[in-house]
Amino acid sequence: MNDKISPAPVPRNQLREEAANWFAIMRGPEADARRDDFNRWLARGALHRSAYNSVAETFNLGKALKGEAISNMTGRHPAGLVRTLLACGVCALFLSVGWYGLSRHYPGLPFPGETQASTLAFEARFATNIGEIRSFTLKDGSKLTLDTSSMVLASYTQGERSLRLITGRARFTPAPEARPFVVRADTALIRATGSIFDVALFGNRQVSVFALQGPLEVQTQTDGGSGHGFTPTVTSLAAGRQFSAGPDRLASPLPARAGNAQWIEGVQAFDDVPLAELVAEANRYARRPILLDDPAMGTLHVSGTYRLRDTEQIADKLAALLDLGIAIDADAYRLHRR
Repeated sequence: MNDKISPAPVPRNQLREEAANWFAIMRGPEADARRDDFNRWLARGALHRSAYNSVAETFNLGKALKGEAISNMTGRHPAGLVRTLLACGVCALFLSVGWYGLSRHYPGLPFPGETQASTLAFEARFATNIGEIRSFTLKDGSKLTLDTSSMVLASYTQGERSLRLITGRARFTPAPEARPFVVRADTALIRATGSIFDVALFGNRQVSVFALQGPLEVQTQTDGGSGHGFTPTVTSLAAGRQFSAGPDRLASPLPARAGNAQWIEGVQAFDDVPLAELVAEANRYARRPILLDDPAMGTLHVSGTYRLRDTEQIADKLAALLDLGIAIDADAYRLHRR
């Protein structure tokens, strides 16, 4: 699937204001409730994604420059953050530190007076349905594999190959070329050079990154607490390592779990994990989910390799392994104690 997106013209100032508003909302208490609306706004086209990315870069650059007006406002009401972002603007940052210096550290940023959309070379939306795992070849030869119920938006310019994971999980295999390959997922920004990596983003806003081939540079933002705003952190991730981050936590890189790389084949290995964790993973692929009649059963530990898209087989295997009963109806596979 390779759907072209044709955005309706929107005045530049209005678009920048909308982007700043969404940036503030998605870092506030309404983030989860407004996520679907945000994803629909972001999917309207390259202009919207470019505007949002520019606002995010403004925020990140402001933090890097220790701009108190930005860093202090992130702990306050979203409207205050919107006003601050709009007041600062990308152009003001360019003037304060010089375009040349910024372009060295943030490749792909538009030149003053130029929008990324004006040099748009390629844009597309890629998505999968429940239970579907699908691979795509991008215009530059890069490979993209999407897990079940996932979406990625691609916007290539002359200066950057930019992709945004909206939801789900994806594997990225960048083709070698001069332009940076950048993946964004909620608060994380991943820069890859000759790497193969997975990125996952689910409803709890936790971003997981797994480097199959490294290295990767991952920039994240976590809530500093006590009104101190969001703190940017850059992590180098070597091959075989993974870590997760979200608005309120940042985990240290750890060795990747065995079997994590097999999901593109619809297979995943689990080693002594709670039953509830395995069931939750299987249900991401299922139209007819597995349900536990007694929530306490979720603490039972299981191991094994499972074909994630064969829900009935998983339910049968778990029932046999744990000596559980199974009831099948039109809506679910229900596991219960004998």
